[in-house]
Amino acid sequence: MMTVAELIIADAHARGLRHFFGLPGGGFPLDLLDAGRRFGVDFVSTSHESSAAIMAAYYGVLKQTAGLALSVRGVGAGNLLGGVVNAHFERVPVVAVCETVPTSMAAYPSVQYCDQLSCYQGICKYAAAVSKEDAAAQIQASVYHSLEGRPGPALLNVPADLNQTAWDAPLSSKPVASPSPASSAQIALARTFLGEKKRLVVIAGADVIRAGAIEELRELVESLEAVVLVTIDARGVFLNGIVAGRECWWVRLTPILLSRKYWPKPMACSWWVQMP
Repeated sequence: MMTVAELIIADAHARGLRHFFGLPGGGFPLDLLDAGRRFGVDFVSTSHESSAAIMAAYYGVLKQTAGLALSVRGVGAGNLLGGVVNAHFERVPVVAVCETVPTSMAAYPSVQYCDQLSCYQGICKYAAAVSKEDAAAQIQASVYHSLEGRPGPALLNVPADLNQTAWDAPLSSKPVASPSPASSAQIALARTFLGEKKRLVVIAGADVIRAGAIEELRELVESLEAVVLVTIDARGVFLNGIVAGRECWWVRLTPILLSRKYWPKPMACSWWVQMP
């Protein structure tokens, strides 16, 4: 039989994670650290919970799965939220595990308590208050939603007294479905629309890499004879320089001013481009 902490760590280990990140604390976080030692998933203590969420997310990117970050209740969960917001905007997968007050005390004012679930719901693709009946399914769902479509953060809000309950084993990871291909009608519509335009600009982002569509993008750009902008997360899709006789730059995810003479420069206002 496994506790909730063991379920979370066993799932992480099965997905290839060998590290998780956060700040240690008493109660459930210690249970998670202990489970990590026994399952071979080492805890990395960071200087701030926000850093833990960012480190976990990009470690997950390297492992091609959702990273795992941990915080204590209250202020710790609030600090972790900053890094989770970063994961939301950077579209990187991470499961945030936050301890909260015991179920029996949720209705009463207590130290280090706030509505953590509401704090996270606006930026997380999935957020759940873990229950003893559905813990294994909720762990599975948090990973699935973090990875499904455009990646992002998920939250498991774990009551401090939940680790006393035991389950048989974690559920196997739910496979993430591939995006549906465009229909013939949609492709024809896009072809007509693009064929009517001149001096096209293609902005290539990380979705090109996630979809394995680098060669297809290059063929599209060459056929359109378009200028290419590449975001930082998609570096390598095109090299800076000339592609099929066209100029190509990588740029930050901020509005930019495009010019043949100068490198793109960030702007504080909405961007508008006059093609040369």
